[in-house]
Amino acid sequence: FRNNAENNGVVDKATPNSADTVCPKVVGQVWSGDGSAAPTPPLILDDYIYVGMSNKIVKIDKKTGNKVAESDEMVSSVGFAMNPITYADGKLFVQVGDGIIQAVDYETLKCVWSTEKIGGQTVSPISYAKVDGKGYIYTGTWKSSSADGALLCISTDDSNVDENGIKKAEWRFVPSGSTDTFRGRRV
Repeated sequence: FRNNAENNGVVDKATPNSADTVCPKVVGQVWSGDGSAAPTPPLILDDYIYVGMSNKIVKIDKKTGNKVAESDEMVSSVGFAMNPITYADGKLFVQVGDGIIQAVDYETLKCVWSTEKIGGQTVSPISYAKVDGKGYIYTGTWKSSSADGALLCISTDDSNVDENGIKKAEWRFVPSGSTDTFRGRRV
């Protein structure tokens, strides 16, 4: 996220300073401007740009701005599309509604699994780390100022996936200590 492990967004590239050095053609090619299908911030991998829009991931050629492919329909929409897709261990991870993370195969754009429904809004960026050689993603949810959200850890592999394609979190931390993720509490 934001270019490095420190999440500071520092790069060694110059900031565009004219219309000729920016690439607005990409947005015009894949997004009609309808707010209900707003694209996520772009993820650039190899020669492609990946954005989540509505309930799909769109793969765009970064040189031409043309759509190359799109994913299967995900279990829900990216909503306000506030956070970028995360790439790790051969999968694209995108936040969708109700606190769900959708895993999509990077090569085929086929939906692999989705996490259990936690509820609330997944407005915290997804972070990735390897721990003892195994990949994990971390994120958080928000419900309201008077109800708990949760912090989550999910392994990036295909373990703990049930027959319906739903993956259980490795762990979940709820600030109040409640086992009910969004039990209301007085502030």
